[in-house]
Amino acid sequence: MGLLNNAWNRLVKDVKRTWILEFEDENEELLFLSNALAGECGELANEVKKWFRAKLVDDTKVINKQQLSIESELMDILYYIVKISSVLNIDVEKAWVERLKVNEERWKEFKKRKHL
Repeated sequence: MGLLNNAWNRLVKDVKRTWILEFEDENEELLFLSNALAGECGELANEVKKWFRAKLVDDTKVINKQQLSIESELMDILYYIVKISSVLNIDVEKAWVERLKVNEERWKEFKKRKHL
């Protein structure tokens, strides 16, 4: 078991310890979780918008506040990702490595053009 799986397993234990909802049907649970994840992503987008707006006017106080809000939303997103992965028994380390390969190929052409 790799380093990522060790850290991930700690996150899974934390989510299981704090999760209070119970579903009789895995489909209902995944539907709930995917909608909750989408909602958190929307909240993240809103916080990033506020952060960006504060950056445009160089409002350090708001920038710092938004940084904390963004951090909070990212952790909410991670919580739901951990829960979904746990419900589906996903090997996150294997999935991560495979996805990195796909993304590397996807972005290879952009790197050649120096867009990134």
